[in-house]
This record gives sequence, C-alpha cells and structure tokens, in this order.
Amino acid sequence: MHVIDERTIRPDLGQDGTTVRVQVLTIADTTSTVRIEDCGVIARQGQVHTVPADAVRTR
Repeated sequence: MHVIDERTIRPDLGQDGTTVRVQVLTIADTTSTVRIEDCGVIARQGQVHTVPADAVRTR
C-alpha cells in the first residue's frame, strides 16, 4: 500500500493533514501521479494529484 501526507498536495494551506492511501498511476524522474484512495482533511477519494516522487511512501 502506498501513502502520502496530504500536506504534500497543498503545502500553502498550512493545515494539519493526515496520511492517505494512494494508487500510484505514473512515476517520472522526480514526480508521481497518484489517485487518492481515502478521504482526509484536504484530499478526497478519487482525486488525481502530481506529487514529488519522494513523498510517496510504502506502509
């Protein structure tokens, strides 16, 4: 299972986020495109975001 901290999606909000499960769709050199599998404070299930590749972790 892959996860990201949702503050990675919107660091400008400065809100406390949570860790959400993601499905990795693509991986490039420094970025990954992920689909959110959970709902969090910022992220909603089904959203697709591009995040830094090193933000995607395995749990």
